[in-house]
Amino acid sequence: MKSQYFVAAFPFLLPLPALAQTNTSSEIYMYDSCKTLVHKTDEKLFIQALCSQIVSTLMYYSDRLPNQVRFCTPEGSNVSQAMMIVVDHMGNNPKLMHENFVDAAATALRDAWPCAD
Repeated sequence: MKSQYFVAAFPFLLPLPALAQTNTSSEIYMYDSCKTLVHKTDEKLFIQALCSQIVSTLMYYSDRLPNQVRFCTPEGSNVSQAMMIVVDHMGNNPKLMHENFVDAAATALRDAWPCAD
């Protein structure tokens, strides 16, 4: 009976290599996928969809965002236009590539589409 427990527990006793975790919320992780989405390629489709959904959600909730990142989406604008703004902002600000993607996308959209208070 004890040998059965040992056999079952043996894999957990082996040392595991340390793996560096990828920061999936950073701009650097999202940039290539967002860029391929703007340029309409079929690479990294899952992350393209994630990028598109994040930008779409920001647009939907833009009037409920904190003042420092609130933006006003122009009449007739769409997610593709917003994606281009975000990708351009990311490409023009490489020093921010380790920032949180959602924060950076909201900042890019606020800079492009500020609210007339």
